[in-house]
Amino acid sequence: MSTRVPVLTYHSIDESGSPSSTSAALFAKQIEVLKREEWRTIRVADAAAAIREKRALPARTLAITFDDGYENFAADAWPILSSSGFGATLFVVSGRLGARSDWAGARGIPSGLPLLDAASVRKLAEEGVEIGCHSATHASLAGLEPARLAEETSAARDALAETAGRPIRAFAYPYGAIDAAARAAAVRAFDAACTTRLGFAGAGSDPHALERIDAFYLRNLALVGRLDGPAARLVFRLRGVARRLQNRYG
Repeated sequence: MSTRVPVLTYHSIDESGSPSSTSAALFAKQIEVLKREEWRTIRVADAAAAIREKRALPARTLAITFDDGYENFAADAWPILSSSGFGATLFVVSGRLGARSDWAGARGIPSGLPLLDAASVRKLAEEGVEIGCHSATHASLAGLEPARLAEETSAARDALAETAGRPIRAFAYPYGAIDAAARAAAVRAFDAACTTRLGFAGAGSDPHALERIDAFYLRNLALVGRLDGPAARLVFRLRGVARRLQNRYG
């Protein structure tokens, strides 16, 4: 049994080579390694519930998340995941369904990528994908006034629940931007919420500020199957320190 849950973060499956993109070939290899090493997947909301209730999970349990809701999730990622028996949590921007991303360029993802439409989101939910919320407009929540925060969290949740045809339990903060008010809004609206803070979720984690491991750091396949090993823990701890220092002084 384990109290540590790697929550992997992907964005776009494409060939651009950007920091936030993963090629379809590499993604397939990563999933192949996880399957071979007998990892299993859990929904983000269920992982947060286990953390909240201080329940240990089976060894080699992880969550696989995708932010933004790009069309290439349905075309390129989900077929690989489902054929391997893996689940995923897809964080969707509720007010941008069927549109194109207009926020991505600043984060290294090619701008203007097509986003899933409502029918595709509902179909994925029916096929077992956990649909999560990634706000209404992909706005940075830190510093927003209360009315706008409610639009980006609880109102976005309700709209997305109607689209998906089921409750929306999990949230991912756009850009990882979180302050006390944003966290409080997430607590009111969701059972779980994810940040971009690099690290393992587990005992001691805040269920509404879960750590994740960005796919950028999984390009080394040797780390992928051994996420529960000491080498991976050391690598991500050092990377996390470096990222915090860069954010503070960069």
